[in-house]
Amino acid sequence: MIVRILEEGQWDVPEASMGEIEALDDNLSASIDSGDADTFAESLKAVIDKVKALGTEVPSDRMLPSDLMLPGSGYSLEETQKLLQEEMD
Repeated sequence: MIVRILEEGQWDVPEASMGEIEALDDNLSASIDSGDADTFAESLKAVIDKVKALGTEVPSDRMLPSDLMLPGSGYSLEETQKLLQEEMD
C-alpha cells in the first residue's frame, strides 16, 4: 500500500502492516475532529514515524497512486483542517 506524506514523499507499506497505520490514522482523525492541537501533534508524529518505520521509501523520481495521504510533519492542526475543508469543497 502506498502512503503519501505531504511534502515528504511516499512509502510502500506492507498490506499486513496497514492495520497499525489505520489505527493511528483513526486517532489522528479524531484529534482533527476534536480540535485538540496537542493530541493532533502527538498523533501525527506517531503515524508518520510508524509509516517510515514499517514502509520503504519510494524513490522521488516515481509517483505512484496513494492509498492513504497524511499531512506532513510540519503541518499544524489549523493547516490540516483547512486542507481537509478544501478537499471537501
